[in-house]
Amino acid sequence: YSIRQDLGMTSPPRQPTLGRRAKDRQRSVPTPYAEEVARHASWDALRLRVQSQDDLDQNLRLRSLAAVDIFEPLLGDDWPSRMFATRHPVAECFHNWAPPALATFVRIAELVAGTREMAGWLQVAGRLNSDPDQAAGAIAELTIAARAKRAGRAVSLSPPNGHGGHSDLLISDGGTDLYVEICVTKALPSIAERIDSLENRIFPLSARLGAPLACGGRFLRQPDEAEVQSLAAEVAAFTRKVETANGLHSLTVANLLELRCIRFDDPAYQTCVDQGLVGTFEGIVFAYSPFQKLVRTIRDKARQLPTTGPGLLVIIPPSFLGQDPPTDQLVEALREPLRRIPRVVALALHWYQGAWPAVDEALVTASGAFLVQEVVHPPLVERVLLIPNATAYDNRAFDVARRVMGKKEVSTRALV
Repeated sequence: YSIRQDLGMTSPPRQPTLGRRAKDRQRSVPTPYAEEVARHASWDALRLRVQSQDDLDQNLRLRSLAAVDIFEPLLGDDWPSRMFATRHPVAECFHNWAPPALATFVRIAELVAGTREMAGWLQVAGRLNSDPDQAAGAIAELTIAARAKRAGRAVSLSPPNGHGGHSDLLISDGGTDLYVEICVTKALPSIAERIDSLENRIFPLSARLGAPLACGGRFLRQPDEAEVQSLAAEVAAFTRKVETANGLHSLTVANLLELRCIRFDDPAYQTCVDQGLVGTFEGIVFAYSPFQKLVRTIRDKARQLPTTGPGLLVIIPPSFLGQDPPTDQLVEALREPLRRIPRVVALALHWYQGAWPAVDEALVTASGAFLVQEVVHPPLVERVLLIPNATAYDNRAFDVARRVMGKKEVSTRALV
């Protein structure tokens, strides 16, 4: 089977057939990556590497070559160079040569090919040709759609939710319809990105790396927008002065910033390092609770479900929740917000992580949740924690959710 033949093609098109690139602009390639892009960022370069890479087993090699044939006509010739070294999930294998990265590339390609006949596929799959965040959401939706298909259930992508919007999935099993809302939460909250941008405007990373200075100090609070420009000018003038001066110098902006700098070649440099005066700079402190973010996500996504009929919430949590979370405590904590949404039959947390041993397994936890592990490529595994809602009123809908997100076979051996 060739997806090119299925699309009526004898060779891949120069333009993508799946959606269009974000803002229709050519991405500017950072200078340090220019040589790498020229050597590695093409579909043919990936094919050659897959054919010659020694640490790939034959099964992964053949599936990887098939995956290239799936993506090339759909994303377009220039897609690898536009997405090289970004966070786009499909692009990782162009700069990360580890077999699990290639296995992830294969997994996504097989999701794309395996869900093509579903209603609404083009709308969802088209987001693969957008920015990394949009693509991650589309992959999550196709992942759950593929699980439903594998469980023998009918699936529609992006169905109307009855109040002017769309849910992510509709899974049907005879007379039972289960609407699904899926959310990919960022590993870093948006406030962290804003703070990082703010700090970089005041004390640019390029200036810090390019200056012959060791720095220390801290922000005492978050600057107001009106303070940023003048503070950045004051910091720039201070660092320029220290570059031609001797000894340790300090800049104090009352109730806002403490900054200490000394030249690397100054005789007192090592003493300042030993005393902790330079070498560490504390950024702006902000409050953030990953658990509260998870609870807010549950509430927000539940509002997007139809007001009548059962629903399932699937959340891809931040990466730090994917490192063997305290399962029973997490289940008990998340049951409280679920109790207030009886039309939600269950919450599923879905993530990927390394596991030893990497084996397919399923079990019921002490807290009554279902924990499922399936191997992507050792040591990379896919995990699902399915938490039933004790107040849900539709047992048939929960059974659909369990069969889609879990397995029929349940063991009692704990996952490691």
